[in-house]
Amino acid sequence: MKTIALFLFLFAFSYSGFAQTKEVQSDVESHGLVKWISITEADSLSKKFPKPILVDFYTDWCGWCKVMMKNTFSHQGIADYINTFFYPVRFDAEGKDSILYKGKYYKNEGTGKKATHSLAIELMKGKLSYPTIVYIDETGNPSPVPGYMAPNDIEPLLVYFAERVNRNAPYDDFKKYFEKTFRVKDSVIRADTIVWLKFPDAVELSKKNPKKILINIVSKWNNASKIMHKTTYNNPEIVKYINEKYYPVKLTAEDTDTIKVFDQVFINEKLAPNYPHQIVITMLNKQLFYPSLMIMSEQFQMLEKIQGYFPPERIEPVLHFLADDKFKSTKYDEFLKTFKGKVQ
Repeated sequence: MKTIALFLFLFAFSYSGFAQTKEVQSDVESHGLVKWISITEADSLSKKFPKPILVDFYTDWCGWCKVMMKNTFSHQGIADYINTFFYPVRFDAEGKDSILYKGKYYKNEGTGKKATHSLAIELMKGKLSYPTIVYIDETGNPSPVPGYMAPNDIEPLLVYFAERVNRNAPYDDFKKYFEKTFRVKDSVIRADTIVWLKFPDAVELSKKNPKKILINIVSKWNNASKIMHKTTYNNPEIVKYINEKYYPVKLTAEDTDTIKVFDQVFINEKLAPNYPHQIVITMLNKQLFYPSLMIMSEQFQMLEKIQGYFPPERIEPVLHFLADDKFKSTKYDEFLKTFKGKVQ
């Protein structure tokens, strides 16, 4: 593992594009890129790790529902944002299944082909039109928003509920200032967004759902840190892989917050301007070189420490080598001979 940094500069990589089959294309058209779960599962998860729930109510005969799935829920940035900040649910408003939600069973008690499910009636507050997106905040309050929405239309709504703006401002006011702040050509929701966590939160998440922890240690004054953050950690393939395979943590050396992790308390002693935090000093073993990338196993053992700037195509194989446990059975130089990256 100590030879990784050397091989990052010695090997050239071949890249393979991803060719979608007709089967995959059909699946995207029918389900989009959003990772849909059941409303029962969403309700359970929201109790453990609070996030708003997004429910897409549709029917088999609704043409605009299909258009929204193809155009909006298949938009990479929109889908990634929903997958990150919501528990997404796709619900057939005329389905026949009995559904458990918040300790109560709901079913379709109507008659005829277009009878409406009782849960759809409740969450849409009796106003049945399709498509309708219902946003359920952490308090369980549903906010139905009817009608087809293109990516640009749904964007401010997603931010409004994901960032809890709904607690303090009416949507119309928020949307007005949202439009004034962001130019039409700009997009506040991007596919290349790593969901950085606080270190203690990442540890707790890994205890419940084991994944490796990626720790990105940066400094406010270090230009290499800024460049790597803007380029490597904004590359869509890198972002997607990190969000899927790791719990990502970003530690800024000069931060002054107290960090409690692994039954220890770390502080910034502030012995001088821009003095590094104790946890950074400890993790880097006093070798304060930025940026630094550290990978921690599911058992919270340090697997690797890589220091310095690396472009996305050089860091991609490292992420795969460690996340997929290839280091347990092969050497890094042998792994590189067959690795085919996706970074463009």
